[in-house]
Amino acid sequence: MTNLIKDDEGYVREIDHSDSPYRNDGFFTPPTPLQIARDYIAHHAHDFGVDDAAEIKSGTAQSMVTDPEAARLELLHVRSKTVDNIVVVEFDQTVGGIAIWNSRLSVRINSDDDSVIGSRSDLHHNIRIAMSPEAPDKSFHPFLLKGTPQIKGISDLKGVKINGTRSLIYAFCAEDRLEPAIEEEGAFQQQSPTLDLPELEGRYEEGYHLLVTEVLFSYTVEGWGDLNWKAFVNAENGDIVYLRSLVACVQGAIFAIDPVTQGCPTCTGATSAATLDNMRTTTPLLGLVAPPAGQNQGLKGEYIEMKDIDPPNIAPPSEPAGSDFVYASTTDNFSAVNAYYHCDFVFRYIQGFGIDVPSYFSGTAFPVPTDARGKGNAVNASCNGNASGNGIGKLLFGLVEGGEPVGIATALRVVLHEFGHGLLWNHVDSPNFGFAHSAGDSMAAIYADPHSQVVDKGLTFPFLTNSNPSVSRRHDRKVADGWAWFGSQYNTQYSGEQVLSTTLFRAYQSTGGGADDLAYKLFASQYMFYLIVKSCGLLSQTTTDPTVYVNALKQADMNTADFQGVPGGTNYKVIRWSFEQQGLYQAPGTAKPYTTKGQPPEVDVYINDGRDGEYEYLADWKSSPDVWNRNAADGQPDNQTPVAGQTNYIYARVSNRGTGPASNGLVKGYQRNAGTQGNWPGDWSQLATTSLPVQGDISSGGSQVVGPFEWVPNSSNSSVLMIASADDDASIVSNPVISGKTIPNWRLVPFDNNIAERSF
Repeated sequence: MTNLIKDDEGYVREIDHSDSPYRNDGFFTPPTPLQIARDYIAHHAHDFGVDDAAEIKSGTAQSMVTDPEAARLELLHVRSKTVDNIVVVEFDQTVGGIAIWNSRLSVRINSDDDSVIGSRSDLHHNIRIAMSPEAPDKSFHPFLLKGTPQIKGISDLKGVKINGTRSLIYAFCAEDRLEPAIEEEGAFQQQSPTLDLPELEGRYEEGYHLLVTEVLFSYTVEGWGDLNWKAFVNAENGDIVYLRSLVACVQGAIFAIDPVTQGCPTCTGATSAATLDNMRTTTPLLGLVAPPAGQNQGLKGEYIEMKDIDPPNIAPPSEPAGSDFVYASTTDNFSAVNAYYHCDFVFRYIQGFGIDVPSYFSGTAFPVPTDARGKGNAVNASCNGNASGNGIGKLLFGLVEGGEPVGIATALRVVLHEFGHGLLWNHVDSPNFGFAHSAGDSMAAIYADPHSQVVDKGLTFPFLTNSNPSVSRRHDRKVADGWAWFGSQYNTQYSGEQVLSTTLFRAYQSTGGGADDLAYKLFASQYMFYLIVKSCGLLSQTTTDPTVYVNALKQADMNTADFQGVPGGTNYKVIRWSFEQQGLYQAPGTAKPYTTKGQPPEVDVYINDGRDGEYEYLADWKSSPDVWNRNAADGQPDNQTPVAGQTNYIYARVSNRGTGPASNGLVKGYQRNAGTQGNWPGDWSQLATTSLPVQGDISSGGSQVVGPFEWVPNSSNSSVLMIASADDDASIVSNPVISGKTIPNWRLVPFDNNIAERSF
């Protein structure tokens, strides 16, 4: 099924080919990703509202244009990026050679088979270029591309350094002129810095497109140090119509994993060194660059370089070559070692997934400058953007608790939060999604959970909360309390991040995080972390629509051929369900704020395993009440013990939790081979009756019994596996990435409600 997702105005914004990838086998030679993308756009031009004759160019959008109202649409190829086995080909929408900001069309291609798995359109429609009466020839006049700009509100500031400029077209939005105010209180929720700007002097209409000059500049703000900034300047009069500091702020804490997570429930930033030192772990510092002969070893490595960047002036430690960096936990040197180790570790953790770090973080210059005390005494940390706004510029950390000596960089959970911004800088040129602050809270919660000894498992930053009770970030927020997507507690910043972390933590728990077995928990944690990283790399720009990220997560999963020896492609139904449970996918016309969970897909057939088609973690998935055996084909609804060596009869009840009818249903049956674990597909053989159709449609909320399936049990304690499907709802076993590969039973049956197992 090709799923077209439209906005409120009816424009197609997302095409999801997860169930039926688009492929053109008509190329005479193996096509490049750009050729595939061009062919795909031509094939789907009507869907995206693009003129079939629209030009698709390569190059740089900067040329002068006359008569912009008559200029034809152009799609300019600006970037192709590879994230594991997926290539994202991105096109900017331009008018007369000038790019429209945040107007991009991206095509996602599985490089293993050259198929298109999805696409995203943020193209602008009904473009109206605001022209000045002083420009009767309707020409664009690029503003201050050379020399020193005179920009209202900036030019008179001392120490401003212009780093770059370019022409853009910007759809004016009054609410977006400055960074939205952060409503939450507490050190962890710090408002990003901004500047006092004069009132706008020009006449501006909401949604009208302006020719602007993007000005990237540096300017120092007290308490923040030297920051990079982005401003959009009206090309006609010098008004700043959009301003952002390229910085993302949070506060956090960690050791190997922070003392509270390690089992010290009362530890805070004020706890004595005698207690905290017992929580230390000695571990190799990887990647360090060897010093010249006769010089001390510093904390400079492949990915991270510890430096004294911003006040206070505290130099990072160095030691004679070959000496260990071992310090008391309440010292600045200890904080510096933690900052180096944790930041370096995250890059290496991502590299360990098979994701090439230099390619993924293509806008980031390595090693990244990092200052363990660059936030001074503040309970805070930040991942600042570079001067171009397309990568990490520096990492800064403060303290776990104001007035106490323990550095916040000692908390890996906080470092992971900062890397949530680092992922986005390189792919959407922003530290934030647009629908939430970042996925940093999600990564912190999911990574830390398997070994966590925290009493309150819903706290995302327990060491930080112990030290600062006003900081209470959680990943167990309830829809009924207003924490739905677009609920009363939701916003696009920190509250939205908690909604996201609650959503993704639920998906992690359902896919093994809820197990008692540590091996299940670790695999679920690592794979969900990997999907978060991979899916961020599939994004092209910010958006206020979280369904864009849902599709990126699903496509990341469905196109992972191998993860630690196990195929991917098993989590995507649980991911979609988790967002549904948090209030996404409401019925059309539902008024905001949302107060209930969302709707299931239009078609969602299932065989009940005790969860009524949903995906809460289930320890025993082998006792489906809607699959039963009869010794005779009598159709009775009660289970009978199979009789080995003779024909028995299986029945299965297929239900539909979708919003619409399920058509062309089909059920296939298998029995487990004797002496096997039940892994798919090698441990299963088809029943004598291999499949039976569902008679007629299954209405929304309805069900139908299918059977009898003849089979001969190999023992009285045999198991059967029943797989249902319908139009627009195939089982995950039909995903090509799984074909011919072995799926552990625990990653198959509980993750797909189309599948049910019954052990007798």
